[in-house]
Amino acid sequence: MLRSTSIEVDAKPVEREPDGSFRLRWTPRRPDLEVAIHAGSSPEAVDLERPLVRTREREHRLGPVHVSTRAFFALEAGDAEPLIVAERGFALEGASNFRDFGGYSTADGHRVRWGQLYRSGELSGLSDRDRRFVASLGLEAIFDLRIPQEDERAPSALSPREADRITHIPLYPGSAHAYREQLMAGTATAEGLADVMEAINRDLAREHQTEYGELLGRVADAQGPVLIHCAAGKDRTGFGVALLLLALGVPRETVMVDYLLSREFFDADRVLSGERAVYLQRGAPAFDPAILRPLVEARRNYLEAGLAAVDELADSLDAYLRGALRLSDTQLSRLRDRLLE
Repeated sequence: MLRSTSIEVDAKPVEREPDGSFRLRWTPRRPDLEVAIHAGSSPEAVDLERPLVRTREREHRLGPVHVSTRAFFALEAGDAEPLIVAERGFALEGASNFRDFGGYSTADGHRVRWGQLYRSGELSGLSDRDRRFVASLGLEAIFDLRIPQEDERAPSALSPREADRITHIPLYPGSAHAYREQLMAGTATAEGLADVMEAINRDLAREHQTEYGELLGRVADAQGPVLIHCAAGKDRTGFGVALLLLALGVPRETVMVDYLLSREFFDADRVLSGERAVYLQRGAPAFDPAILRPLVEARRNYLEAGLAAVDELADSLDAYLRGALRLSDTQLSRLRDRLLE
């Protein structure tokens, strides 16, 4: 839960309705507490002088808010500092799993800033509307974790400004070869592929420390919003986002909540049918597409396997960040100074 002294909200405090209105939900710490709702086009632009509404309910639906592409809200209750909230995920026409991973509370009472950290799957299918939305975010840097073959097969369809801000940090865990070999040999099972996904996450922690160190270091050095993505936005991106949130002091269980949101924002069924077609075209024996489901899902034990490998490699998260990822005191301080409030 994200905490203020007066109210609590969950990981999705704001959801956009099909008609463009917004539904806000919260839990007051006192049943009679009045909550004032303010809005703005950025966290800094929220107008705290003129609330849109005051209510003693636990949720409220606001009509379309006339701000820029994104709407940010402040929930103000009593004498407590207003709590900034916003939409978590975005329904793009040509990209899956696009979401803001700010807003989470840290163990020491800070919050990760909204509107600074985004994650997504591949961006090859962006529509004109999607490109306008991405452009509105003012991204300073885009980190693409796919390997060159993936980029060649499905290049990002960004506007020129955003395309110029791409940094490639290719990641390909060695265990990924295992499920490809099993599928081509006709020996794959759902249980076996789930084991492979755990192995992949362990490999991310063990084999790609240089890449993740570069990623977190570049995020620390950025001066504005950043986007991290891979193909699905759930495995390579998911582990990198987990390390970043942990480095900011977000508790592990909250990090897991964000990781598992890929279940809601990633179109697993669409990818499932596409992946089966790819392997059949490559000459794999016919197989039940349900076998592939472990590959397209985000499961708790996958991330747990990666974080367990971190624990095995270092005495503490801090030791892993400084030793394995080679992040300096300056970089870690800059990361927290820039992204926490």
